[in-house]
Amino acid sequence: MVKTISESRPEEDTHGAYGLNLLSEPSEPHLDFIFVHGLGGGSRKTWSNSSGSGTFWPKEWLPSEPGFKHVRIHSYGYNSDWTKTQQSHLSIHDFAQALLADMYNSPHLRKNGDTPIVLVAHSMGGLVIKKAINDDFRHVSADLQLWSFFEGVPTTSGPKSFLVVEKTSAVMGLPGEHTQFLEADHRHVCKFDSPAHPNYQIVQRCLLRAVEDIEKGYLLHRQSSFKSEMMIISTFLEIDGQPEADLLDQAPRFLWLHGAPGSGKSIACGHVIRFLEDCNFDCSYYFLKHGNTERSTPSAFLRSLAFQMAWSNFDIRKAILAMVANNERFNPNDHNMIWNGIFVGQIFKTTFYSPQFWVIDALDECANKSLSTLLHMLSKIPRAVPLQVFLTSRPSVQVQRALSVEQSLMLELETGGESSKLDIAKFLRSRRPCGSESDLSERIVSEILAKSNGIFLWASLVMNRLDETYSEEDMEDVLHNVPTEMNDFYNRIAKAIADTPNKELAKCILKWTVCTSRSLSVDELREAIRLDINRTLTATKDRLAHLCGDLITVDRQSNVHVIHQTVMAFLVQCDSEFKINLGAAHARLAEVCLGYLTGKDFAPPPRGRSRSSSTSKTQGDLVLADYACAHFPFHLAHCSSGIDAPLLLLDTFLGSNVLTWIDHVARRGSLMTLVRAVQNLRAFLSRRVKYLPLLDKQSRLASAWVTDLAHIAAAFGSNLIDLPSCIYVMVPAISPPQSIIHQLFAKDSRRHRLLGVSNERNWDDRISCFIYENKATAVATSEQYLAVGLSKGIIMLYDSVTLQLVGNLDHGEPIRCLAFGAATASLVAYGARKISFWDSRRECLWTKKLRHARSPISISFSVEEDELLVCGKDGQIHYLCAKDGSDRDELPLFHSSDSESDNDDRRILPGTPPSHVRVSPVHGLAAVTYRCAPVTIWDIERRQKLGIFYRPGTEGIYQQVQVQDMVFSPIPELDLLAIAYDGVGIATCDPWTQEQHDLHRIDARIMVSSPDGRTLVAGDQYGIIHFLAFETSLKVLYRISAFNAMLQCVAFSPDNLRVYEVRDNFCNVWEPPALVRRPDTFDDNSSESLSIEVSTPVPEMIARPVSHNDHITCVAYPEDSKHIFCGRKNGGLSIYDAAKGTRLHDFRLYPNRSYAIKHLEWHDKRSVLIAVSTINRCIAVRVSVTPRGACEVVLPPIFDRHIEHPVRHVLINYPGDLFHFTTLGGDEVWDSTGELVGRYDNSTTLGEPEHEDKQWIQHPTNADFLLMLRRTRIHVFRWATFEPLTPATGLPLIISSAACSADMSPPPAEWTSHRGCQLLVRARRSDKDRRTCFEFLDVSSLINHSTTTSVSVNCLPKGLPTHVKVVIGLHKSLLYFVDVKGWVSSVTLKGLESAVEYIRHFFIPRSWMVGENLHVLLRLMPRTNSIAMAHQDDLLIFQGFLDLEEKVTFVMDEALVRQFPEPGG
Repeated sequence: MVKTISESRPEEDTHGAYGLNLLSEPSEPHLDFIFVHGLGGGSRKTWSNSSGSGTFWPKEWLPSEPGFKHVRIHSYGYNSDWTKTQQSHLSIHDFAQALLADMYNSPHLRKNGDTPIVLVAHSMGGLVIKKAINDDFRHVSADLQLWSFFEGVPTTSGPKSFLVVEKTSAVMGLPGEHTQFLEADHRHVCKFDSPAHPNYQIVQRCLLRAVEDIEKGYLLHRQSSFKSEMMIISTFLEIDGQPEADLLDQAPRFLWLHGAPGSGKSIACGHVIRFLEDCNFDCSYYFLKHGNTERSTPSAFLRSLAFQMAWSNFDIRKAILAMVANNERFNPNDHNMIWNGIFVGQIFKTTFYSPQFWVIDALDECANKSLSTLLHMLSKIPRAVPLQVFLTSRPSVQVQRALSVEQSLMLELETGGESSKLDIAKFLRSRRPCGSESDLSERIVSEILAKSNGIFLWASLVMNRLDETYSEEDMEDVLHNVPTEMNDFYNRIAKAIADTPNKELAKCILKWTVCTSRSLSVDELREAIRLDINRTLTATKDRLAHLCGDLITVDRQSNVHVIHQTVMAFLVQCDSEFKINLGAAHARLAEVCLGYLTGKDFAPPPRGRSRSSSTSKTQGDLVLADYACAHFPFHLAHCSSGIDAPLLLLDTFLGSNVLTWIDHVARRGSLMTLVRAVQNLRAFLSRRVKYLPLLDKQSRLASAWVTDLAHIAAAFGSNLIDLPSCIYVMVPAISPPQSIIHQLFAKDSRRHRLLGVSNERNWDDRISCFIYENKATAVATSEQYLAVGLSKGIIMLYDSVTLQLVGNLDHGEPIRCLAFGAATASLVAYGARKISFWDSRRECLWTKKLRHARSPISISFSVEEDELLVCGKDGQIHYLCAKDGSDRDELPLFHSSDSESDNDDRRILPGTPPSHVRVSPVHGLAAVTYRCAPVTIWDIERRQKLGIFYRPGTEGIYQQVQVQDMVFSPIPELDLLAIAYDGVGIATCDPWTQEQHDLHRIDARIMVSSPDGRTLVAGDQYGIIHFLAFETSLKVLYRISAFNAMLQCVAFSPDNLRVYEVRDNFCNVWEPPALVRRPDTFDDNSSESLSIEVSTPVPEMIARPVSHNDHITCVAYPEDSKHIFCGRKNGGLSIYDAAKGTRLHDFRLYPNRSYAIKHLEWHDKRSVLIAVSTINRCIAVRVSVTPRGACEVVLPPIFDRHIEHPVRHVLINYPGDLFHFTTLGGDEVWDSTGELVGRYDNSTTLGEPEHEDKQWIQHPTNADFLLMLRRTRIHVFRWATFEPLTPATGLPLIISSAACSADMSPPPAEWTSHRGCQLLVRARRSDKDRRTCFEFLDVSSLINHSTTTSVSVNCLPKGLPTHVKVVIGLHKSLLYFVDVKGWVSSVTLKGLESAVEYIRHFFIPRSWMVGENLHVLLRLMPRTNSIAMAHQDDLLIFQGFLDLEEKVTFVMDEALVRQFPEPGG
């Protein structure tokens, strides 16, 4: 396009100026257009559809039309206002003469000789033109080309419509005249609202025809002289001619487009050039070609541009010809002489009537010194020159710096990556594979786009290959193979890098960029290079890509990537010094990471110090810590098996700094790194044993740590995240004695030992176990959660990695089955009469009640997970909407009455519920069986029966062995159905053909397939879990013998590595090694073939059996006693050494009976032990201790009595001769001789509900008094006579602060006391926030009970991170408690009002804190700073663990700051 020129004056109106007005002038005009208006018109008004300039089409539109590049355009104006011409003596002849005079005198028409003229007229303007040509127009018209247009729509004027110029007047009827009507009235035949207007299109095409005809003649006339002139200039400039067409397949002067190699910069240049030329702009371009040193110099560049500008610009051509005529000479290789002599001296002095454009591609291919010179010259282009420059290059600091130094105005654009995908998408859709279906082609386009990573070259090459393919398979091959042109492209870059002094540095950068499992930051990469090749990288992130030939890129987050995945493929497969051997590279990266982690910066902290402080000091030195910690196992799993160095380093690391690594991982708030490490380390060890003998010592250590890490993450995960430093002392101490972490690191902690775990010497494949008060009935897993359904209708939700309890859901009835949606993570549960549905945020979307006939048998998600397929007892599949539970459809899985030909169907009575129904949405199949009936297979998509599967030898026999369970393979490509038969075994068949494949004689009762379809888990009638190869021959891979109880439900984790099963009242989490398969890929340098499979015994794990009847139900330990007494569920009693944790003596108080002991109390001074059984029989005995420490029970009992009402609690007074029993019917005090001292009936207490909980406590400072506390009152009794000393209504408890009364949960009456301390203490939590209120009751005033009218309860609200689960005890001024996450903590009562922190000592593993009666299973042992706890059938003593201290800040809340009186004593 040429520049449009505005010569309008301020006083000019919309009519336009008089005379000849230049509208547009190209650099090289070949012909002139002159527009002449008609009667009442104007030089602008006639040709504009509105008063604005936008529709003045001869000026605004026509110059930009294709073909009009060399057309100079004018308009001519004269006074044609007929209302004013009555006073004028001028005629049409006068206007014609004036037109001729203006044309003759026009400097523009005279400038470049005789150019053809096209006259365009409207209405009377045609008469002016005829007169201007000749008065005898008719006689000379034969030599003219004429186009005549006439109006096709009448002009409306008032109430009338008429043709202003009839066709007979508009058309002259001359020979060769072209005529055409326009669909417009007289005024609008030359006015158009847009370039798309049909009339404008007609006129434009006619004018273009005239231009083309004239151009032919012009070229014939001027061709020889033009060529001779350009030949002279070519010789003068020493240039061959126009540049090769490499690129053709008031704003800032410079527009710089930069991007990675192959990102489409050259293609963009080609589009820019075509656009500029299509718009008739003067465009000169140059491509700095790689490898062509002659073409990549500033002098060659300048000579080419000068030649192109002379080609398109008449004035420049004449100026250079004048230099030739004057015999001026210059050195063709001297860019300064060319610049100053030709450009500054001639070209830039030319008067430009249109803007000039330069397009320069691959600027970075210019040598560095020459590039600086070239950019310096470009920046010195005079501001008056209307020249804009489009530059492209790879990202270059030199280009940016040079243009910035020269203070040049520049716009900067970046191509490649996400920013280019929209353009690539348009390109791809314009090049869809020929003949392919729309869905297929769109899928191909989407796949190419996703893989392109913004690299235009790759996308273009792939599309070229696809043009030559005619099958889907060939298309897939093209998409997965690297075009050979890309390899050539990368080879050229690699050779260029090899010629630089940075070759080794670039190799290292590329190795790390290709092999890391995530992108490194620039700082991480700098540290990795230093550790790898001992080179300190100084390049900034802007120069980093250039150092590697721009094969890498640095994103906005400063992360380093390869520019495209084909770079990885090239570097792995190429035959050059840059080839990356993946096995060796991963081994080297593993060595660097492990060497980093075994360094002094990762050494464990000194004894007694937390690592948190030391970590902060060395944070700058630990820039690679996150990557090394998270990903060294990945590199081990992918390294070559023939290299021993990584295993040796791993051995060093696991024996030294491994705890610091776990600490570092836990501080990141997630233990997924440990989970992945376990998987990768298993794969690493598996690969080595497959190909090479393992280094014996190192492999045993690594294997042991794999087991430990899996259990540590599962058993202690949430506590590690809370306090990462607990890995140094607590975790080793409480881990099994034979575990590797205990052996290596617990021996340094003699003061902190866990006593009483003799039965659990080491980990087994069960990494966790949850025990419940109710039956566990269902289990399901997702990526995020483990869900366990209970018989009481509650669903327990755990974190799938740490196995920490995150919440629970209430279904409202016993749960039969749970299922997660794999994609949506939605959870569905059903029982006998109801289905509940929760979304991924644990919000219940809907519940649906079902009638008995529709009671679910099984449930599945559809493939899209927008529907639930519920198989009911009515023998139908009911399709429910996943969003709202509404019924969508139903499919009967039985034949209707018209199917009388099917004998098997007729044997099933109407209304008979199926025994099993299993649906496979991915196969579109369902399997249904009735009691002792064969299995019927249904195609649920076609809604038809496929056939019946009979076990071989039982064909046609309807009475079959009962089917226990069925399971489809979850893999769509694997047509496999497993069926478990009672007493027969497991058969597999093809569900489509009903052909049997295999039969394995395991009497399975329940089965489940792994998500990958490779493993089938079967639980038999004895509770043994069998792991079988599902996809092959049902070979038994592994077996777990753990419990006698049968499995209720089994589920696999989504990663196929864990199995969750529920039975009785517990859920087990297993992670057997049999689920870890050998990686599918082999070492690239391993030549060893796989060993031939030999028959070996099936590996079997026998877990430690736990007898529920032997569980400890209560613990008695008075302060400072040497013994701990435990009552058991089977009625047995055990005595333990409090110092050593050893079990000294077992005996029974109830011979030949197995009544559980629910209450136990021990009086140390009198050596009296009293026990209460579940049948309320209370027995007290003396226990003697021999000098050697042996314990003996002295019989007969000193007290043996059956209490009428259920006993809830028992107390012994300080002298040891009175027993107090709290029962549902009242309270009783008996002496040791069996005499009733007194009875207290609940009904005698006025003002309190009879059912309200009460708590009896011995007065801590007066042995004569007994205290009874209710929610709002306290009563005082005399021990000896059990007489009340306070009024019948008791004394009111007055809470001193409103902060502890409004939103607190109703407190259980559990006050804690300590002998000698006048305070009773309890902790309550808020239902609305994290506040925990510590309440203090001073009982010293109760000694003078006769004068006391009320008792004050002082309340101090404090914010704890987690709520208090149970208070363990009070010792001196310290209150010990356990929070819901298992942390044993203490808070000092002195100064609590102003305290900002409390002490966290250690944690009790979550799986050990089971049940609601934890308060009777935990005992404080202050003399040894220990805690005793009953866990299943063991008594555990956390000896010395209270010495461990970690300060934790209270959760701050301004609303909690209150001024309370500090508690005394």
